[in-house]
Parts: sequence; C-alpha cells; structure tokens
Amino acid sequence: MRMYRIPQYEVNDIAVLRSVIEKYPLATVTSVFEGKPHLNHLPISADITSSGKIHLIGHMSRHNPQWKHIRDGSELNVAFLGPHAYINPGWYTENDVPTWNYVSVHATGKATLIESYPGLLHILKQLTDHMNRTHRDQWDFFIPEDLASERDLTGAIIGFEMTPDVVVGKFKLSQRRSKEDQRRVMEALHLRHDESSKQLGAWMSKNL
Repeated sequence: MRMYRIPQYEVNDIAVLRSVIEKYPLATVTSVFEGKPHLNHLPISADITSSGKIHLIGHMSRHNPQWKHIRDGSELNVAFLGPHAYINPGWYTENDVPTWNYVSVHATGKATLIESYPGLLHILKQLTDHMNRTHRDQWDFFIPEDLASERDLTGAIIGFEMTPDVVVGKFKLSQRRSKEDQRRVMEALHLRHDESSKQLGAWMSKNL
C-alpha cells in the first residue's frame, strides 16, 4: 500500500516529518488481511532512533482485530493528516480551478506487538507526556482501579511499535503556482476563521 507521490510535493526531512506527527498524532492505520482492507484511527507518538529513523508507538483495544494482522506480519500504512483547506481559485492572479492544499505524512512497514504490562505502561505514559507538551491543560498520569492489575491492563489493550521502511511527507502547498499566487493563497488562508486554514497558511509561510 503506497501513497501517490509527486516529487514537487515530497518532503523527506525527518525533523519536519516528526513535527507533523507530534502536532497531529491521530493516525489512520490501514492493513490488508486476507485480501480485505482494515482501517482504524489511533493516537500514535514518535521518537527518533539512534540511527536517525522515525520510530512509531501506539496501542489499540484488544477487541480490535487489527492487532492480529500485526501478529501475522501484515504491512501497516500509518497516515497522519495535518492542516488542510479548500483553495478558492479566485485568489489567484488569473482565475483557475479549485483545489485542496494539505500537509500529510505516510509511514509504511511491519510492526511488532507490545503485550507486557511494563511495555503498555510505557506507551500510555509516553502518549500522556506528548499530550501534556502539546496542550496547556495538564493531566497527571494514573491507571484507574479497573485496569490497575497486570491482568486487567494486558487484557484490555495491546501495544505496537514500528520503525517504518518508508516515511514520506506530501505537502501540497500551491508549489505549482507562481510565487505571487502562493503569497495570495497564504494571505487568504490567514484571513479565514477556521484554525486549519490558518495553520495551513503558517506552513505555506515557512516554504515561500
């Protein structure tokens, strides 16, 4: 399973890709098992290995059958969607057709299950720390009584980790337009009231 890649939109800088994952951690996780696609939305955090590669870590309910695909060696595709917005062609110097700009990161590879109690605690604490870094409202990590025992927690969730074979960003930011059109799109996005448009405009300002 591969993303349609356009060299003009492609981003491979690991630090930049990780920054997208850090800010938009809810991923679409897709696997193909027995010829059928399976898709779930899961929060995933990322760190960098000693060799400079992105390492992903997440968890899911034991009732979610997708973990069995991981156990059986199916490839996972993990897609992170950052800011995105409709682009009004009236913003261009010459009217054209409408389009959609976006920031995304796709990671593909095989994952490994994490089933131990210490391993699951590490995943939950890492995700909590990530959210506490991202948001002003803080939450002190704890395990509720009904999940406090090793048996309860390992029976409720299962973790996974992967160092993807392929990690690539697709940043569609009006690169095919003139610099003047890019500037006009960026300024128009900043004037919109929705947060996604404003964030997309900020991404464009970094690339102009």
